[in-house]
Amino acid sequence: MGTSHFVLDTNGELYPCFSRKDLPIGNVFQKNLDELITSFIKTKTQKSLQTAQCVNLGCICMTLCGKY
Repeated sequence: MGTSHFVLDTNGELYPCFSRKDLPIGNVFQKNLDELITSFIKTKTQKSLQTAQCVNLGCICMTLCGKY
């Protein structure tokens, strides 16, 4: 969570996890996605998420590949 997979909502807000909307990373309509991820990775918050245990909500991770 928040290390290689993220949640992007329809408003462009990026979060580390569905259940952690209290930790917004930023908005992709206002800032470059690369900048948001790079900035988040440098924070202590992100480091603590690397060892977080999943709350087992049955989340599904989806990855889109290709040209859209």
